[in-house]
Amino acid sequence: MNSVEFASLMLIILSVILVVVGGMYNPNSVVDTLPPGEIHSISFSLKSGEEVNLLVRGTDYFTLYIFNESSYENMTSGNFTSALYETTAERVNITFVAPEGGKYYLVIANINSPGFIQVTVEYGRANNWPIIATGVAVGIIAILLVVVDLRRVKREVPLDSRCPACGAQVNSSWKFCPHCRNELGGDGK
Repeated sequence: MNSVEFASLMLIILSVILVVVGGMYNPNSVVDTLPPGEIHSISFSLKSGEEVNLLVRGTDYFTLYIFNESSYENMTSGNFTSALYETTAERVNITFVAPEGGKYYLVIANINSPGFIQVTVEYGRANNWPIIATGVAVGIIAILLVVVDLRRVKREVPLDSRCPACGAQVNSSWKFCPHCRNELGGDGK
């Protein structure tokens, strides 16, 4: 295995790793049944500017809040006005961007329905496409290296004799010397 083949193999392995890791965006999923007047909270940590995708579906209307850690403490004492995000719906699909790093809480409240509701929450990090795109680009580079190397190897012809006129190395199947154009008598070019 020559160095180009080895480099190509390493790039293909790296490409597969990047595509698999980038494609592993597999959102967390929580299903909860909420009686009337109840709340359910899910906590997650984010860095400043980091995004999280949230898809929340209910069997009836629910109210969704997003709090940071300090506003969550206010919420537990009954103050819901400090929420970073609030909506009432049967289905919500948002991308939340953390204004600062820290712990965040997704709070789902059954304050709109007189009966039990079932709520499904899917959440996970956003923006894995750069990792996948990088993996694909690395894979393309690896394939191009293999193609270029194969073309190079295909062009290489063993120089197994010498031209009697000029002494240059030639292939015994060539008809003419590429250096001095002397006739060699082979059956090739």
